[in-house]
Amino acid sequence: LASTNTDGSGLYLVRVHPGRHRVMILPQEGAGFAPHIRGTIPVQVDTAQAFRLRGERLIHGQVVTNAGQALSDATVEVYVYAGSEPILFDTVGTDEDGGFEVNLPTID
Repeated sequence: LASTNTDGSGLYLVRVHPGRHRVMILPQEGAGFAPHIRGTIPVQVDTAQAFRLRGERLIHGQVVTNAGQALSDATVEVYVYAGSEPILFDTVGTDEDGGFEVNLPTID
């Protein structure tokens, strides 16, 4: 597992071992962009990868009991598929009204 931040121009450098890697780009919260997942990138030597981020894709909802009462402090796990494998993308908690919101990623 490796992580890095972009510079002011959006450029980045991350060092990984040779092999196949999955990349997840997480824009700053409130930046207006959706996270991005690139399925698998084979790396043997220096490899350049460019990412084009798209606008936010929000999903929101409310967790309620069978009786219809809002459930606060519940955990909502969001899985996405990159290829045939489900990936845990995000885990969020519900607010006092049982509400939650997740910015869904784009995947390629």
